[in-house]
Amino acid sequence: MLTMRQLEVFWAIIIAENLTRAGEMLGISQPAVSKYIKNTEDVLGYKLFVRKNGRLRPSPEAELLIPVVSSIFDGVASARRVATELRNDRTGSVKIATVSTLASELVPQAVGSFMKARPQVNVGVKILSRIEVIARVQRQQVDIGLLYSPITEPNFQTLDLFFTELVAVLPSDHILSAKQEIHPKDLIGERLISPSPTTWCGLRIEEAYNSCGVVRHNAVDCSHSEISYRLVSERAGIAIVEPLHRPFEGPRRVAVRPFRPRVEIRAQLFFRNDRPISHLAMAFANKLQEVASETQALRVTDLAP
Repeated sequence: MLTMRQLEVFWAIIIAENLTRAGEMLGISQPAVSKYIKNTEDVLGYKLFVRKNGRLRPSPEAELLIPVVSSIFDGVASARRVATELRNDRTGSVKIATVSTLASELVPQAVGSFMKARPQVNVGVKILSRIEVIARVQRQQVDIGLLYSPITEPNFQTLDLFFTELVAVLPSDHILSAKQEIHPKDLIGERLISPSPTTWCGLRIEEAYNSCGVVRHNAVDCSHSEISYRLVSERAGIAIVEPLHRPFEGPRRVAVRPFRPRVEIRAQLFFRNDRPISHLAMAFANKLQEVASETQALRVTDLAP
């Protein structure tokens, strides 16, 4: 049976990629590290590390152990973090996971304001796929997730941040800029910039196209609003994206028009409802709602031609 100390030594070598540095991390000598690994290999009956080109590399069997051991030490780190936060809400850390679009606009303002009042707090932001954001919250590897609804997992509590609808963004001198609204049929023959249909937002656009009997052909797959705006400014095509809540600054002006049929999106934060959330994480959730409320009016204004 493996002991926690043996796992610590194994994990230190994986991180350090060197016996001496691993010993320094653990506060023990290099020979002691070697002895721990030798004893562990004797217990397991196979090698954990091999020498290759003068460097220590994990064996194929060790490669299979790495994800499991990683999750163990993620859990240990989470336990230490929670213990610290219970002592003082002004110290500790908050970990959030979200997708790139929400991270680029909403999160920086919230983090800046939050940390101004709590200079000792550490905030971690993970930019991941939708599926991975949900998985990280489920495994409690992060405190809070931010996604577009629907979020249907029964053990999640959700709080609304803002709602908006997708818009069409086109060069300001494009012939379609004279229209009050942009429909899928208007975009036939145009180079389209929009999220891939493998994303939730892209799937909703696909449904809108299908309802109009139009086949969507993406020239550029992009789910990041600011990059999409810039691509339009560079005349790469016409984008269907979430509107920015601040004026776009690019090499050329763009026009923003409502996209029809309407594709509404709602951003939400969420966390496990069957596990306690720290006071610090809840304070950050409140800050996110505050910032989202301040930008909601700007988002609605952006929908007008």
